[in-house]
Amino acid sequence: MRITLTILSIIFLFFCACAGHKPAVPEEAKAILQPAEEDANSLISDKIHQTIVSINEFEETQDAVKVETMQRKRKDIEDETRDACEYLDKWKERLIDEAGGMTDVGALKHGDDTLIATRLLVKSASADTLRWHMEEVREVFLRDVKDTTAIVAGMPESISNCIKGKEWNTQLFDHVPVYVALTVFEKFKKDVYTGELLALNRMLLEAKAHPAPKPKQMR
Repeated sequence: MRITLTILSIIFLFFCACAGHKPAVPEEAKAILQPAEEDANSLISDKIHQTIVSINEFEETQDAVKVETMQRKRKDIEDETRDACEYLDKWKERLIDEAGGMTDVGALKHGDDTLIATRLLVKSASADTLRWHMEEVREVFLRDVKDTTAIVAGMPESISNCIKGKEWNTQLFDHVPVYVALTVFEKFKKDVYTGELLALNRMLLEAKAHPAPKPKQMR
């Protein structure tokens, strides 16, 4: 229940930011936001793990060339996910540092400050780098599947069409509290994991559609 409530809060805050609204963050939401966000991403990670198990099982039945191709594509997708999430985590750490760090009870010292995200992500060129990273994620995920139309419709907004337009960063980060900015970055991470899951599942489906079984052993 807590996870579901917080996921809904994340989605609400994210789209409020996209629409230009600056919602107040309830104290209860501030207290549970971070651990519940991590729980939500953990659920997606579990699904990714299940897909990887299925990929490994299929590779055991395929010849060396097929396995090498699948492993190369899988490595591209997994490496891009890791790099993107590390980049997003660094942004979260920077926002937390700029907000004075955490108190002894795990709350941001200046989480209500509405100028920090504005300074870092609206009034500087840093947002251009963020845009580039998310566009790179999308490019890699789509590059490693043949039928991109099969997954592009399910690709989350932050790596498909939300981070577009001249003022996307203003809509998301202008005069929003640090709590909300952190929520947006966690939403980006969830979108990266979701994109990885879509790409890996599609890669497996395409591989199964054109199998290359191992040669039978001569007795």
